[in-house]
Amino acid sequence: MARSAKIVSVRAPTSDARRSSIPVSLADVSQPHRVQRPRLVIEVIAVSVPEAAALLGLGRTHFYRLHRIDPTFPRIVKFGRASRILLADLREWAQKQAAGTQ
Repeated sequence: MARSAKIVSVRAPTSDARRSSIPVSLADVSQPHRVQRPRLVIEVIAVSVPEAAALLGLGRTHFYRLHRIDPTFPRIVKFGRASRILLADLREWAQKQAAGTQ
């Protein structure tokens, strides 16, 4: 069961007898020291073979078969032990395939 943030009423101290009610999120009350920082956006430039196959809607075996048979298929780049396919090459190949079938 997901817990939703509750809205609580916090009274701000004032110099006179009047007090105001300010709605504050429960997260703001429980962690006042946290400061919102801008999130770092990382652009993906290479994907693994299973991820590339899933992006194309193929199985891993068929992906490797295309890699072996089709000379225009994106090449597999090795980063140490990891095998990756450049996303730009994969998109370019897919667009050429889509343009050729029309």
